[in-house]
Amino acid sequence: MKINAAFCRYAGEPLSLYAAVLSASNGRQVMTIAKKGRHSTRKESGMLLIVDAATQENFDMLFTSERFLDGLNAYHDVLNSQSLVIDESLMQYKPDNSIEMDGLNQNGSINYRFNEVNNGQAAVLAICLYFRELTGFIKSIDSMSQWEQCFMTI
Repeated sequence: MKINAAFCRYAGEPLSLYAAVLSASNGRQVMTIAKKGRHSTRKESGMLLIVDAATQENFDMLFTSERFLDGLNAYHDVLNSQSLVIDESLMQYKPDNSIEMDGLNQNGSINYRFNEVNNGQAAVLAICLYFRELTGFIKSIDSMSQWEQCFMTI
């Protein structure tokens, strides 16, 4: 699966980050963010389109400010599970460069300190959120299939 995350509402130049979900040798799914291109919201065959501005109706996911913290949590989940690869040439778009953990609040939630978040960093968060939701869905389908097989043998 290929992804174009086209972002224009954050700091810096509008851009598209291109990513793909690949299977590792152990069968695990890995999100690979491989390339930067000019900002393009054109829907291409076989490619999912994630946008931060609903300037058209032909997109697969709209990454709104309400989903920003979900994206940040997804980034940390995917990073900690070693399921994220970012090409060396795109390291300036790692969210860690502008977003720092700043302790816990009274509810036990993590507080963050934000510097200027650029379009590439927000695109990485959105890609990770989509990947986490996708892999959660795949795991659910696999579990349902296992239950079905179990019931068929009874």
